[in-house]
Amino acid sequence: MQFVKLLGFPLPVSAVCFIGHFIFFHIGCIVLSLCDHFQVLQRYKLQKSQSDESYFQLLPRVLFNQLFLLLPAMLLVEYFGVGFQTTEALYGPIVYFVYSLWMALGHDILFYLGHRFLLHSKWGFMHLGHDLHHSTKATIAISSMYMGVMDYILEIIVPYLVPLLFLRSDMFFDALAPCLGAIGGLYEHSGFNFFPYFGTLSTVAHTMHHVRYNCSYSDGVGSTNLMDNALHTAYYHYGYKNIPKTRRNQVSLEELED
Repeated sequence: MQFVKLLGFPLPVSAVCFIGHFIFFHIGCIVLSLCDHFQVLQRYKLQKSQSDESYFQLLPRVLFNQLFLLLPAMLLVEYFGVGFQTTEALYGPIVYFVYSLWMALGHDILFYLGHRFLLHSKWGFMHLGHDLHHSTKATIAISSMYMGVMDYILEIIVPYLVPLLFLRSDMFFDALAPCLGAIGGLYEHSGFNFFPYFGTLSTVAHTMHHVRYNCSYSDGVGSTNLMDNALHTAYYHYGYKNIPKTRRNQVSLEELED
């Protein structure tokens, strides 16, 4: 295993990448939770946070998933020499772009297949714990990692680590990939939509999935959404325009864009 010194202590590359992901994720969750608490930027909210959800209430399960599922998986990938075998020299922007495109595409395909055909199957929704994730309705950022064990493996670990196995990347990209994934995930589950006019940055698709269940199975922000378009399962293929009310709610897409 390769090691990087962090605060004077040698740590495996995968552990350093995990720490970056962990910090970015929780800082982002706290910032967006504070926006909800102090009613800041609420004009960008697609859905109001539900009264029984808070960062600290969902935190124990999220910490379990990150510390006892994601971190060991990343360490094992490096230990067996199939990932995080970073090069000393940094690559150029063209390589980063190609690698990012590959990660987005690979993530979309694997996420979609597991999400639609396993987690949303008649037996998988309950038995694989996907109902727990859907109970949040994507109204609070930390809910992006609030899910059962099998759900977490299929939605987070496999779509992230498997595409990475095909790359020989540098330290910068290895550290950047999980951080960007964390930001995209927490943002699309936050209930906010700061970029309604930019398809790849809009959170509408994944929010629509959480409240309608039967559409938009791709991961949304940070994904190519190729599978939803190829198989005609995006919310607009069903003619959906407004996000239906859940428990407390909410604005229509037309109201958001006005």
